Amino acid sequence: MAIIVAMVMLCGPMAKSKDVEFLPILEEGKSWVLGTVNLKSDTAGNFYYDTVYSETKVIGDTTVHDLPCKKLSVTGMNGENPRIEVQYEKNGILYVEGWDGFLPIIDMKYEKGDSIEWYDRNGELSGSYEKVMDSGLITSSDALERKYITFGGWPPSVWVEGIGYSRDFAIMINFDYYLGYQGTFVESCMKDGEVIFTKADFDRLGGEHTGIDKIRHTEDMTVIYSDGTVSAVCGGKEVSLELYSLEGRLIGRSRSDDKAVLETSALPGGIYIAKATSGEASTVRKIVL
Repeated sequence: MAIIVAMVMLCGPMAKSKDVEFLPILEEGKSWVLGTVNLKSDTAGNFYYDTVYSETKVIGDTTVHDLPCKKLSVTGMNGENPRIEVQYEKNGILYVEGWDGFLPIIDMKYEKGDSIEWYDRNGELSGSYEKVMDSGLITSSDALERKYITFGGWPPSVWVEGIGYSRDFAIMINFDYYLGYQGTFVESCMKDGEVIFTKADFDRLGGEHTGIDKIRHTEDMTVIYSDGTVSAVCGGKEVSLELYSLEGRLIGRSRSDDKAVLETSALPGGIYIAKATSGEASTVRKIVL
């Protein structure tokens, strides 16, 4: 997982802290098989992708900046390029030792609609951000119920509590004639030699969740688009309205005692998803601008 840190541009926590205990990621006996994707070119100038696999293991304890940290060994599957990295974990937030202190990687306290800011290689906020598309619970093969969050574009990034992060090609960190583009994904995660999560599991989560929850219809719910606005009513009851891009990004949210309205005139043309909710009832409508 230490390799993931370099490729994910170091996402930072922004959501409000919630008084919840989270599953530890940096456990003794935990290991990850990681794939690093490199874009290369042959002598004829044709580009191709080359994937190199490596293994990361939690191998012990250490103390850095007076913090109790974990040491992780990172080694190529054939024993090449071995190194040691240090990470620190605190109740759902994971940090990596950086150039000056520790840099946050991910915060499991995120909820749907929260913004995730990216950190650059110097630990500074880049100014760009991702929206959390969805969050929920999953029972992994080790029979533990874990939280997961999805964020980003397509395919979406997925972070599973206590396991890690996976997305093909991740976030590209550089391009030059020698290194090319790089990206990292989790091939599998193991505890004491037993596989508890695989890339197929990450792909399934990323493919099934688009920011839109399961729908419970009601005859009273109406979603209307006209004159540069989208609105929702539910028989005079309190109603909330959310507007998503087709990729699952939350565009806007409104709540009202009788009619929720969102302005759409400033949005670029395209297909959007409007979701209205009132109590246990909800409905979704595709909006074409």
